[in-house]
Amino acid sequence: MNRLILEQYIRSLILQEVSDSPYVNLKVGSFQDRDTRVKTLIRKLKDEEALTLQKGSAPVVIKQVDVVSKEDPNNPLTFTSANFDKLATVLPNLKSYDKLIFTDTEDDKYPITAFAKTPELGGLGKGATLKVERGVIDGLNKQIHDLGGSVDIKFGGETYYDIVKVVNVKENQKADFAFATNKGPVLFLSYKPGSSAKSFHHYGGVAGISSDTVDKFAAAVLKITPGLKKGGPEYGIELTKDADSDLILKAMYGSNYGSKQYGINNVQGIVQGDNIQLVGNGNPYTIQAAHILIPPTIPTDDYAPWLAASFAGDRHQGGIKNCRLRVVTSTARGKNNLVNPMPKTN
Repeated sequence: MNRLILEQYIRSLILQEVSDSPYVNLKVGSFQDRDTRVKTLIRKLKDEEALTLQKGSAPVVIKQVDVVSKEDPNNPLTFTSANFDKLATVLPNLKSYDKLIFTDTEDDKYPITAFAKTPELGGLGKGATLKVERGVIDGLNKQIHDLGGSVDIKFGGETYYDIVKVVNVKENQKADFAFATNKGPVLFLSYKPGSSAKSFHHYGGVAGISSDTVDKFAAAVLKITPGLKKGGPEYGIELTKDADSDLILKAMYGSNYGSKQYGINNVQGIVQGDNIQLVGNGNPYTIQAAHILIPPTIPTDDYAPWLAASFAGDRHQGGIKNCRLRVVTSTARGKNNLVNPMPKTN
């Protein structure tokens, strides 16, 4: 059984990179503090209602769910139509390292990540956030085509020659798209929709970035509460260039910031706007957007970086339940609404 689980898990990871699904995938943590979501899933299982897969395959009807815990992986808890209701006490308490394995009526097995987080199960859909981005990519490609199919672009003091297209980048990387020559991508950009710091929302997460500030901030929040609640207080502090530059720059421009080679996690810049244009009277063209940030710029206005702890029912960070730690713009969460867990002392 473990071999089959591993094979399905690997297959799921591979396919996620090329998925055209309009939804993100479900996770083990998708059911924590989500009573309605748990009830919906159980109803679907009991009614033999097909679940939507993240890939293009037809939806599948599930006859069995196995919960595999890290502590006892050889003795999974098995649920079928006879006891699907009991999942209500199990799903909300699963940890990220536990596994949920679904078996359909054809005896094919799927990890939880193989299923789409459809609106019924709390999903907004990738299109909710990526529709504008894809429109920008399409618009840039049309501009390149209309300019003769190959252009030179000057950005951040460098000129990139023979650009023939803009390509999408695999999800969950700092870069959202890249300008490419026939040999491959050369200009990697992080993209944000809208035209203000508030719509810009956040720079990036802090996972994998070593920072004393993050450690102290998380510890301070943890002293106040073991976990965040939906609609409850959120926490934040202003970051400073002197003490937190490494954290800020990596959150803004990628976890590989500082390395000599640009790439999907070391971008040449951040561009914001719903209508990005290539402007100029000929090669090289420049990029025109509502807002552009080029490393090592650290903003001091409405785009100034803050560290925030926000509610997220599908993850735990810094030892805090239902918490996402990330670097945001000063107005993204409404800085007056963020509670400072580390008040200054006289």
